[in-house]
Parts: sequence; C-alpha cells; structure tokens
Amino acid sequence: GVSSWQAMQHMPQQPRSLSLAAAAEAIQTEGEDLWVAISPVVWDCSNIVQEGDRTSAVFSDASRSAFGVAVFSEARDLSCGDLDPVAATGVLRLMGEGEVARLDERGFDLARYSPAATPVALCTFCGRGNSRLGVILGAVMVVIGLSLYPLCLYENRKRARKQQALLREREPWR
Repeated sequence: GVSSWQAMQHMPQQPRSLSLAAAAEAIQTEGEDLWVAISPVVWDCSNIVQEGDRTSAVFSDASRSAFGVAVFSEARDLSCGDLDPVAATGVLRLMGEGEVARLDERGFDLARYSPAATPVALCTFCGRGNSRLGVILGAVMVVIGLSLYPLCLYENRKRARKQQALLREREPWR
C-alpha cells in the first residue's frame, strides 16, 4: 500500500507520449521507470510468447535503435491482430543484462535486433490505475486488521485465564 501510494504521487495524471527511442533515452537519463504511451510501435509478430496467464511480445520502432518486450496480463491467446498497431502504453524500464540473456531461453528470437539496441521492458498492466488499486487494497487490509485487534486481545486474555487456572490446579501449594 505504501509503495503504491508513493508511486502514485510521482506518477503523472497521463502517460508521457514518446517514441521508443526517446523513451529509452529518457529512462537512461532520468534513471527511473516511466509511464509512457509509445508511438509508433512495430510489433514483431514472430516473437509472441505465451507464459502461463501472461503473453509477452517484442516491439520496436522503425529505426530499431531500441526494442522492448511488452507483458500483457491474463492474455493467454493474444495474437498479432489483437495488438494495438498505433501505440503501446504502460510502465517502461530498462532490462538488465541477465534478463536480456534469458530472453532466448524464454522463446524469443532476437537475431534481427542489433546487440547495440537498447533493451526495455513494458508492463502494459502497470500505471496509475494499478497503483490506485494497491492503495485501496492496502487501506482495506489496514481496516480489517484494526477491526480484528479487539477480538485478538479478547482471545489472548481468555487463553491466559485458562492457563492460569490450569497452573493453579496443578500446583495447589501456591
């Protein structure tokens, strides 16, 4: 809840509209993840991988100076026709070297992308709405926890009384 609240405070009201190259450069310059709407996007339809209840797809722009892997939550049978041909929106971050190295193991073919291209990851279900949900769930859990506290005190006192009564029965000389 707290980290979602902090993320929501730093997040703009709307995603920043950027090209993929500009977004990758902004992440490197600013050193933090960005909530973006990337346009134009070129989806690599031969690089769509189903992973459990998520689907990941590779995308780039016309220059291919950067490429990304977009993750879609609860999208098992996502095909190229289901992808927005104009833009991709979500929270964008730089991929680490180890993460890029594992893309091949996950079923992605990155042979057509330059090793010098900046690799990024796009969480399409992340953003202001996701942070808001975290804040709401955190607040609900706090209320539930606080409402259970008096019951916990009552049960602890009841258990302590039972233990004291058992001790008195076992040790009558006290």
